Amino acid sequence: LALVATGTRKLPPAWQVDNYLARDPGKAGKMRAVRSGGDRAITDFRVLDSVPGSALVEAKPRTGRMHQIRVHLAEG
Repeated sequence: LALVATGTRKLPPAWQVDNYLARDPGKAGKMRAVRSGGDRAITDFRVLDSVPGSALVEAKPRTGRMHQIRVHLAEG
């Protein structure tokens, strides 16, 4: 589960992120999404509850990449 700050943006009821993640060369221990050269990462998300400015989200990672959920939520 994750508490997500949404600002004024409305999240869809459910969505999936499917991309590739690799280490960020500029930041030790951090991961980032890349177009090529990374490992595939897939996460399914579902909004459980929301109020203006935030939402409670269920994240179900299908793969197990380091920082996968954080990176996928930051991208959206």
